[in-house]
Amino acid sequence: MKYSYYDIAPPRRSREVEGVWELDKKSLISIVFEKDLHVSIKKLYCLYRKFIEKLKRCIILTKQDILQELADAVIEMDEDIAKKMAQTAIDTGIDAYEAITEGLVKGMQIVGDKYEQQEYFIPEVLLCSDAMVAGIEVLQPYLPVNEKKTVEKVVIGVVQGDTHDIGKNLVKIMLETAEFEVHDLGRNVPLQSFVDKALEVGASVIAMATLMTTTMEGMGIVVKELEKRGVRDKFTVIIGGSPISQAFADEIGADLYATDANVAVRKLKNRQVATA
Repeated sequence: MKYSYYDIAPPRRSREVEGVWELDKKSLISIVFEKDLHVSIKKLYCLYRKFIEKLKRCIILTKQDILQELADAVIEMDEDIAKKMAQTAIDTGIDAYEAITEGLVKGMQIVGDKYEQQEYFIPEVLLCSDAMVAGIEVLQPYLPVNEKKTVEKVVIGVVQGDTHDIGKNLVKIMLETAEFEVHDLGRNVPLQSFVDKALEVGASVIAMATLMTTTMEGMGIVVKELEKRGVRDKFTVIIGGSPISQAFADEIGADLYATDANVAVRKLKNRQVATA
């Protein structure tokens, strides 16, 4: 499905089209001063073809184009474009949840990769996060609301010894978007704090993350602590992170394993349906 020129957010539309005109104006001037008529006609025809192709790319946005623009806005730390393209997504009939998961979140996942590869550092990551949140704020009112919902509480954090929290932050945002009440303990969280906080707020889910093999055993300690206190059956334990696998989740007795933020939300939602 394609959208017309007028479906594009006006500030972006005018900027892009003016950019094409400015790019080709110099070529047009050179043609005016060309002495050879045959060469002038040939240049003018080539310029016409180039101009039309560039203009088409600027004024026709497919659904995939819009999702890509949302992702790029996050990667490029551009809050204004994130907001404008989020509104464009709504105006052109794209589902708000899809705009978040397939646009903004995809961009933040790339930011996470750049951080791990040391292409981006904490200041850039924070600016990217701000751009993502700006887009989500535009899309949030258009998310479907279940009037009969019972808000489920989740305690989430990065286990003790690990300070990598980009993946955890993505899961948090996605859970909040999916209307879970999230209590974020942050990173380098003392293992006992997961249990203490979950009992304190009446949570039903404990979500733990790590990117380090040296700290993943802490997840098993939390599960054992739940068993020690006699409350294991009150909580769903979900774990994730690059060194984590389904086999490890099974080994420590976790209930769920998620490869990314989208999978984490889907598995928790599916669990809600199964227990309803």
